[in-house]
Amino acid sequence: MCVEKGKRTRYNPYETVEMWADQGICVHDHSDICCPDYSCCHPELLADLKTRQTMKAKIQIGDIRTVNLMLDFFSMAHALYHNAPVILTLNGREGFDKNKLM
Repeated sequence: MCVEKGKRTRYNPYETVEMWADQGICVHDHSDICCPDYSCCHPELLADLKTRQTMKAKIQIGDIRTVNLMLDFFSMAHALYHNAPVILTLNGREGFDKNKLM
């Protein structure tokens, strides 16, 4: 379930992650930024419960590397949804040429 644009209440980022992860309710945060999987704008992109719960747990323990990888995945899915070109940047991976399009 997504809260309609223009009819939503402003939530802080922690509230939006809680609602998204636990209930699948997606809203833009206080800065009008999309939820992690962009399902606030595209309900069909809503991640499954296990993925949302994993993201929430990683945020809570401060596992920024995993959170960033998950956000990259969601961004790629969003780009592919719009038929946009996707460039993979595997930050920190040994031997990866950042100038290479994969």
